Amino acid sequence: MAKGHDKRPSKREADTERGLLLSLVETLIPSSNANGAMPAASQLTEFREIPSEEARLVYGPLLDLILTRTPQEARQSFASLDLDAREEIIRGLGADHPEVIGGAVSQTLIRYYGAEAVVEALGLEARPAHPGGYALAETNWAMLGPVKAMEPIYKPTPGREEEG
Repeated sequence: MAKGHDKRPSKREADTERGLLLSLVETLIPSSNANGAMPAASQLTEFREIPSEEARLVYGPLLDLILTRTPQEARQSFASLDLDAREEIIRGLGADHPEVIGGAVSQTLIRYYGAEAVVEALGLEARPAHPGGYALAETNWAMLGPVKAMEPIYKPTPGREEEG
């Protein structure tokens, strides 16, 4: 497997809130069918090791909705459902609570596409664009001369000398 991700949640993990979180993010971003080249979100270290406080802040409202939607043994039942059944639950919740689903989806996409393993799977170099990224032409600072020569566009405050 590619660096930065590992296997599906274990049975023991599925019985915990972390397991419920991993089942949720795997529902939002499952692995790709094309040779499994793109990992599921649940396989990435970025989700497997997310601090509990951060996970609660980002995913807590949606996890709470899942627990109320499927109350009897909700953690185990949601995690044990197949992908289609989990997607159906999430779609149902999205119809009633679009802001909660939208927030969780946005945060999942940001974290997923920022993961080094995903960037590499997309065939990109896992590095920031700058510095050491793209070559930029040397700036001609003389071009700012006319701007610096302009009169100030603000009114100076009383008692303060104008800087020049």
